[in-house]
Parts: sequence; C-alpha cells; structure tokens
Amino acid sequence: MNLVAISQIAAPILQIIFIVVIGLGHYYSIRVTQTMVQEMREEHTAGGGRPLITVSEGYANLPNMNIIVQNVGQGPAKDITFEFSEPVASSDGSVLSEWPFFQEGLTSLAPGAKIACYWDTLDNLLPAIKEGKIASDITVTVRY
Repeated sequence: MNLVAISQIAAPILQIIFIVVIGLGHYYSIRVTQTMVQEMREEHTAGGGRPLITVSEGYANLPNMNIIVQNVGQGPAKDITFEFSEPVASSDGSVLSEWPFFQEGLTSLAPGAKIACYWDTLDNLLPAIKEGKIASDITVTVRY
C-alpha cells in the first residue's frame, strides 16, 4: 500500500474518532450541567424560597414597645448583619443598636421566625422623641 491509500483510509477513521471524542465531551458537559441544575432545584425546594428579613417596632404589647426582627420570607436567612442609620436608644440611655445581638449579627433565622427585643414603654419614648433625644426616623440595613 502506498502512502496516499493509507491516508485515504486513515482520514475518515480519524474524523470518526474525533467526532466521538468531541461528542463524549459534550455529553459529559451536558450531564454535569444537568446535575448542577438539579442540585440547585433541590436546594431551592428544600429551602422553600428566598428569605426576607424585616426590622420594625412592635406595638402588640402596648404600652411596652419592642424591636422585632423577623424572617417573613419563605427560605432561611444566613449570616445576618444589621446597620443602623441612627442609634436606637431607650429613655434610660441604653442603646439597643449596640447590643451584641445587632453588632455581631445572627448566624441564621428560619422562615417565620421572630425575635422581639424589649425597647421601652411608649410613655417614655414619646417625650424623648419629641425632644429629639431619640431619633424618630431610623433606617436599618439588613444583609444576609
């Protein structure tokens, strides 16, 4: 056999091998992607959705006032941090926003979970707010 005949036989065989190798690579890549998507779906389903953390004042036990931190979302929140635009103080000078709970944050908060921190009584807070000793418009930035 001469060199031309060998190359005419070898070229299609090499093309077939190349196509098979490329095809296997694509197949593997597709399988990996499908597995990742499935894992993400399972994680999302298990978690129930996205978390949503709120911080608000609680009026449920008037005249006592609370600061309420709650997860009103459908999924668990992790590594929660708080940043206050102004200090949240009580009439006795205690600064709630400097408590370790707010300074160090929370490791997690389940969907529907609520944490209430006693703040003060409404009778004590109103005069302090009117006098400007306690800020009346405070923004809390929550990251998780």
